[in-house]
This record gives sequence, C-alpha cells and structure tokens, in this order.
Amino acid sequence: MNADFDRDELIQLVDRLATGTIEPAEHERLTHLLTAHPEARKVYFAFMDIDLGLRDMAVACSAQVPPPVGFGLPPSASQTSASPNPFTRFFGYAVTAAVAALATAVTLFLLIREPEQPREMPSTPLLSRDQPPSEHQLSRTQPPADCVATLLFADECRWKTGGFAPVEGQRLSIGELHLEEGLALLRFDGGAIAVIAGNTNVDLESRGSVRLHYGRLTARASDEAIGFTVRTPARNVVDMGTEFAVEVGRSGTTEVHVLDGAVELRDPATNAESGQLLRSGHAVRFDKARAMKPTPIAVSTKRLDQILQEAKPKPREDLLVVYEGFQYDVGTLPLVHASGGYGWRGPWRCPRNKSESTRDMQIAFQKLRVPWPILGGRAGMLEMSPGNKLLERRLKEPVNLASDRVYYLSIMMREDVDAKEGTARKRNESARLTLRSSEDYWGDRVCFGLPKHRTPQIELADYNRFTGPQVSGGQTMIWVAKIAAQQRGEDQIFFRVYQEGESLDIFEPADWSITSRGFRSDAKLDLLSLASRGKTRRWFDEIRIGTRWRAVVPIAKPTKVAAQQGPSPVADTENSIDPKQ
Repeated sequence: MNADFDRDELIQLVDRLATGTIEPAEHERLTHLLTAHPEARKVYFAFMDIDLGLRDMAVACSAQVPPPVGFGLPPSASQTSASPNPFTRFFGYAVTAAVAALATAVTLFLLIREPEQPREMPSTPLLSRDQPPSEHQLSRTQPPADCVATLLFADECRWKTGGFAPVEGQRLSIGELHLEEGLALLRFDGGAIAVIAGNTNVDLESRGSVRLHYGRLTARASDEAIGFTVRTPARNVVDMGTEFAVEVGRSGTTEVHVLDGAVELRDPATNAESGQLLRSGHAVRFDKARAMKPTPIAVSTKRLDQILQEAKPKPREDLLVVYEGFQYDVGTLPLVHASGGYGWRGPWRCPRNKSESTRDMQIAFQKLRVPWPILGGRAGMLEMSPGNKLLERRLKEPVNLASDRVYYLSIMMREDVDAKEGTARKRNESARLTLRSSEDYWGDRVCFGLPKHRTPQIELADYNRFTGPQVSGGQTMIWVAKIAAQQRGEDQIFFRVYQEGESLDIFEPADWSITSRGFRSDAKLDLLSLASRGKTRRWFDEIRIGTRWRAVVPIAKPTKVAAQQGPSPVADTENSIDPKQ
C-alpha cells in the first residue's frame, strides 16, 4: 500500500509513451513505477483507455489514421529537436492496444455482474457524538438531485411532519420546503439569500426564483442576483438589486416591504415582462390574491442582518464528531501513545511498507501564526520534517458516502518556505489529507491536497481531480472542506483554503475555491491520513470533522452573512407606485 510516487511525473511518462516520444531511461522509470505501485497502474489504465478511445473517434471521422492523442503535454528538452523512434512509437501503440483490451474486459465484467441491490436508508441519519437524532434529522424521502440552494443556518427549526427535513449545510432541490417553526437562512445558487421564519411554506423553483404560498420571507440580492423572483398569489416580486420582505396570509393577502433599492411587481396572470416599481422605504398590501390595486402601508419589517443577529448564531463545537489538537508534550512522541482527541479508533500509526516513516511523532510548539479568533496553533502541533512522511488514523464512525449526510472538515497547516528558494517548489513537494476506506484502500477516496504549484486540489477515485486558484507560501492556512453525501444522486465535495488576512464567517461561503462534479460513491471512509512530501518542513494542527460548518470553523462572534450589495439600478418613475395614492 505504498503510494509514494510522483503523479505528475507518471502522467508525463505515460503521455510520452502514448505519443511515441519516450526515451529509454524514461521507459525504464515508467516500468519501475508501474511495477511498484498498484495505484500507478490504475492511472496508466485510465490514461491509455481515454487515449485509444479518442483515436478511435478520430478514425471514424477521417480516412487517415490520426496521430496519438495524449494529453498535449510538452516534450522533454531532448525531444524538441529529434524525431520519435519508430520502434518506440510502435511499442507504445502495442502497449496501448493491449492495455485498452484489458480495460475493456474489466469494463465488461463490471457491466455483466449481478446488479447491486437497492440500499436502505440508515437508521441514524445524522452522524453525532453520543447524541440521539434530533428533530433536524433528514427525512426518509430523498429529494431529486436538481439542487438550487443551500441551507446555511437553521435555528430551532421544526419542519412539517413527514415532509423533507433538511439540516444545515444541505443542498436543497427543486420542490416544497415547509417550515412550521423557527428560522432558516437559504442561499440560492443564483446569488440571493433569503430568510424564512415562522409557519412558512415555499416551493424552490430555480436558482433564482421561489414561490411563497404563505408565511414570511426576507431576501437580499447582490448585483449578480438581480432578477431574483418571489412568486406570490397577488404579484411576482422581481428583485432589482435590493433587500425586501414579503408576507403572505392564508387567504392570499400579500404585503411587500422594500428596505433598499427597488422591486418590480408583476401580475402573475399576464405574460408582461414589466410591472410597477416599488422603491426603498415603501410598502404595499394586496387585500386578496387577485387584487387590482395595492394599498400603501408603512414599512414595518426588520432587515435581514437584524433578523440574523437576533437569532444569535454561535459556534457549535458540540457537533464535532472527530477532533485532534495534538496536545502532547513537545518533542518526540511514540505513536503508540499518540491517542489524544476523540472520535478515533486507536492511536496514530505508520502505514505498512512505508520505509521512510518512523514509529515516532514529532510535536512542536507555537509554529503556526494564528490571525483568526479560533483555538489551535498556539500550543502543541504535529511537525513533519523534510522527506516523505505519512501518518494515518482510524475513525470510530466513517464518513458515509452511501447516506444522506453533510460533513465538514478543517485543518490548520503551514509550510516552512526556504528563504533562498522563495516560493519556488521542487517537483515532489506536496501536502495531503485523505479520507479512504481501510477495507478498500485503493478504492474511492476523498483527498484534499496542496501540490507543488500551490494550487489546492480535490482528488477522487481514479485520479479525478479538481483544482482551485493558487495560494501563497510560508503562511498559516486553514483548509476547510464540505462533503455533501447522497444516498441516491451525485455527491458533492467543496474545498477552500483560507490564508492569513482572509476572514472566517459564521456561515459557509458562497465562493468555495473548488467544487467537484460527477462523483457518485457508496464508500465508507474510515481512515484519515496526513502526508508530507519533499524538502519542506510542515506543521499541522486542529483536525476537525463535524456535521456543521459552525463546528469545524468556530468564530468568536457572529458576522454578517456574505452578500455584497451593489448600487441599485435607476427606477422607471413612470411605472412607479406612488405611496400617497
């Protein structure tokens, strides 16, 4: 189970093999990697299968045999002026065909094997530590996979019995959301945020629209979310870059209060794309669903930020299920004694067949600068010296991708950047945190990494990678990840690296650095590993896994929900509602 090989080097070598430009020394190196590393062979099979498939597609569209496709990677310096060796090119094609045939056979085997039986919903929908499921637990009715919003905050919420009961962090699909009591904050994928409170029934229609059957909704939309629409029995309320509140009674009476900017009131019975404008500081009431004219009333509703401040969102460390703060004595610690924290099954250990790792753990003191108002980084922390280091530890309860759950994970880390080297990185430099299965070590996994170019990555099964923007070196970082698992449907993985100077919010961000796509897995990930490779010294601290953002990113005091409000567009005075009429 030795995963110690350079993935970027492997991709380069396989690409040159496919294109017939590989040199003898490179071919020998590739042979060694494929012989020594089972996971390297998986990458090789996937690459060759894609390459052959692309060439076959090109053959079908052309009378000529196309050249090898590869990944379009640059050739080595020695290959820029020399023609490929014909024997090497032939050998590459032969290997490609053989490997593709093997991959096809494996694929056919997977297709004809006995179909998997439907999974049952787990009896405990929420992963929690020594607590029974609360009223916030997920219902047994799984919504469709067309998600349009995220539930950011749920305060003392009671959802309709038998309906869909979401939890904080959950992705919300098109369909009904019925809140009977409490307060919930939603962020729509289109950019708008909305609070629903009390007895409120809504239908989520799209990334930019919601139907309010009855109850109260307060919304704010940034410039990017202009056009966000709240449909009511009386009028469709169309945002024009503003903050507004809507209240609908059971009889269809509707009130619209504009707190900032302007909204457009459109008659839902017509197809007209224009209506009457209602400006900031004004409010109207429709006494029945199909009322022709509204009645002006005084603005009497709270702003969204005020509503959230009164709800007093606070850290939820009680919802941490795994924690390791490395609170050990400074110096060398035998791994057999590295059993601190909670949520673990046994102490830290070295993987088998890992020659460079030792049976000890190095504990440092105050090596992390901590600009955020959170714990950690000031006392004991894990130090990984230069070289190829790997530690792993079992979880008591796995991160279950076969269920409808939301998990959050965070860790603090810093690299010791060499002053002579500056921000330049050697080829083999990387830091990684991986969740995988102890029973299927080379199967599905979720890996968060910082490779040599300092571009954060999510890596899933079969080296399916998603890459984010580059981060600076030499500073303390907080890695924060979210795993939105679904029993039926696509799992989503989110990852963001916070650097010094960036603020942490009480609610999860709208702008995650990376979001995965197309990932479906039933894996139960019960093994967490930390890896450090290269000539860089690194420090790690505060490993947290919880069921809420507020569990893994505790904040000293509440902050405003992230939603920038730009200048309101100019209103059309001719079609504006005059509050004096």
